[in-house]
Amino acid sequence: MDLIIDFFKINIDAVSAAPIAFVALLCIAFIVAYMLVAWFQARYVEYLETTKLKLERQVRELEQATPPHAKTLTQPTESTAPEQLPDLAGTAHEGTAHELYMQLPPTHSALYNEGVVERYWAAGTSLAGVVEQDLIDRYRSQGIDDIRIILPNTGPDTIAYHQLHQFDIRPVTNTVHNQVDMARASHHELSNLLGAYEHNYLRKYAGIMYFNITILDDDAFLSPYGTTGPGDSNLTLHFNSHTNLEGYRYVENEFLRMWDAGPSVGLIPRKGGACSMIFINSSGCVLLYLLDQKPGISDTNKWNLIGGHIDEDESPDDCITRELLEKIEYDLLSPSLFHVFNMPNRLEFTYSCTEDFDISKMPLHEGLELRWFSEGELLALPANQIAFGFKPVIQFFLNERRSSDS
Repeated sequence: MDLIIDFFKINIDAVSAAPIAFVALLCIAFIVAYMLVAWFQARYVEYLETTKLKLERQVRELEQATPPHAKTLTQPTESTAPEQLPDLAGTAHEGTAHELYMQLPPTHSALYNEGVVERYWAAGTSLAGVVEQDLIDRYRSQGIDDIRIILPNTGPDTIAYHQLHQFDIRPVTNTVHNQVDMARASHHELSNLLGAYEHNYLRKYAGIMYFNITILDDDAFLSPYGTTGPGDSNLTLHFNSHTNLEGYRYVENEFLRMWDAGPSVGLIPRKGGACSMIFINSSGCVLLYLLDQKPGISDTNKWNLIGGHIDEDESPDDCITRELLEKIEYDLLSPSLFHVFNMPNRLEFTYSCTEDFDISKMPLHEGLELRWFSEGELLALPANQIAFGFKPVIQFFLNERRSSDS
């Protein structure tokens, strides 16, 4: 205790002996702190101004954009990877950065929902909020008859279904998952809610859903999906017919384009379905088997993925499970779909699974031989030695796997 008291006495004596130096030190510290605060404040203001300019440019680009059109589904060739259904890489809004989305304040839709007096139009992947908030009942009880709802068609022969499915299987943190199930559930709920008036108020759209759209009287909201699906990071643009009639008409026309679309828009040409499994081991090798040289078997004496044709009324998951049991006695417990490929003569549902098989001990009930191929061996293997056009499919899988690992 005495040591502490002596310490404070020494310091007090030192300060009292040099009051001018102490005051000067305080002034210098204050000036330095003030300059640092001013510098950081200037940098922050500069950052806000730069961000504002970026946002304004993005908004102008979105306002001036014309409605995008569905990209043609191409067939896989040896030089190009097969295209998934659908490929959204060509949409006009791909370049809009997600960090810009996140800096925008949220739109409080309740402020607008409460004020609806004439019409309510909405298009989106699930519109779960429409059901949860009892919006349809509320508007109809107010005498509002101009209610139009568009949901994506979830039939497996539509592009809309494959768009939702691709969003579901992508491991992106800001994407709303289970969109196929949500869209089906919303359609079921709204159908029950609307009853006999369903056909007047509710429609399905089979093409690509490029936007979430809500039109409330003179206010229109539009949110593009981008390439990762709808999510909390999406940019929402608000147009009022009194202040921005051009933007308002754009949103209105985009909604009516989907509402009035004919029954053939967005339908995939009917083809046979098939499924296949890409087994890959811990060394990055892919499992193939050599097809029998028997009459009636096409692409004989070529290497093939394990799989087969989907039977009528059989799901792709059931098909790949059955094929693996029949060919190699493998019991697949949880099928993991990699991609759906639009092949020249079929829709190919390709699954993937990591396994370290000892192929010398595996049964093979169809084919001549099982073999693990390294990526280098697959690249060196001519496309005409891999059955049913699977070489670009396998290469696409390996490229995706390499990208996800990096």
